Parts: sequence; structure tokens; C-alpha cells
Amino acid sequence: MKVKPHYDSPQRFEKTYFRLDWIPEDKDLKILLIGDSQKVESDYLKSKGYKNVTSSEYEFPLPDQIVFDIETASLPEKFDLIFCSHVLEHLKDPKQAFLNIKKMVKKGGQAYIFVPEYEICQIYDYHISCLRLDDWLKIFGDVKHKQFLNLDQEEYFFHYENRRTS
Repeated sequence: MKVKPHYDSPQRFEKTYFRLDWIPEDKDLKILLIGDSQKVESDYLKSKGYKNVTSSEYEFPLPDQIVFDIETASLPEKFDLIFCSHVLEHLKDPKQAFLNIKKMVKKGGQAYIFVPEYEICQIYDYHISCLRLDDWLKIFGDVKHKQFLNLDQEEYFFHYENRRTS
């Protein structure tokens, strides 16, 4: 039986804060948050002193968020860090979304991408792309990754670094 999560639950926010705490402490980083539902991520980073945070949401944007579909477009701007947590499993074409993310990462920048582990992903009706680690690796290619336990939930973390020289 599939269930719907409680989007306002303290546990969900605690998991989000745990992921955000991996971001380097350089408060001047230009950061893009993809799928920043309810601006939880941007509010948290701003409370920590980050100065240049851009919040985006596609389905349910708030008035001051950038609205764009990561599956079909990228922004013309480049970012030091792109944070995309639990978004790709909702998309029909996560590979295209990743290619669009890569286009927006500055030379020397990075992207942090989190997706749920396969069995966890299967629980929810609205997860379209529930993939096993091997399938995610086919999408991401030679990207650093690890599997870890975030409170009670297994996740995969992919760390892309833009090493282009030009």
C-alpha cells in the first residue's frame, strides 16, 4: 500500500537540514536550490548566513521563487553549487534533468543530488523514476556517490564537480 508523506512534518525538515549541512561554509557561494518546496531550504540557508541563495520550484511556486522545469530547461545563470534533493525521482526523464543541472554549474562548481533508495522510493505513488543504484550510476556516469542512512531512510548522494577548464 502506497502512502503520502506529511510535507510539514518536523522529521522531514530534520532530514532536509541534515542534507543542507553538507554545503561548504563559504557564505558567498552562489547557490541554486531546485525543488525548494515551501522555501524550507532557502530559509534554512539564509538563517545560516548564506547571502546568494536562489530558490526554485516548478509545481507549487511561492511568489519570490524562480519557476522552471529542470527536465526541459536550464537557467542561463551559472552557480557555484546546485542542491537538488528528492526531485529527480518525480521526473519522467531524470537523465535530462541531470544534463540541465550540469549546464548550470560554474567551472569549479558542484552539484549535490539526493534521491531515495529504491525500496523507499517504491512506497509513494508520485515517484515516477524509482531506480536502483546501478541505474542511477548509468545516468550520472563517473560521479562520486555514496549510500547512507538519513535518520530512518536510506538515500543515495551524488556529488558532481565541474572540472572543465574552459
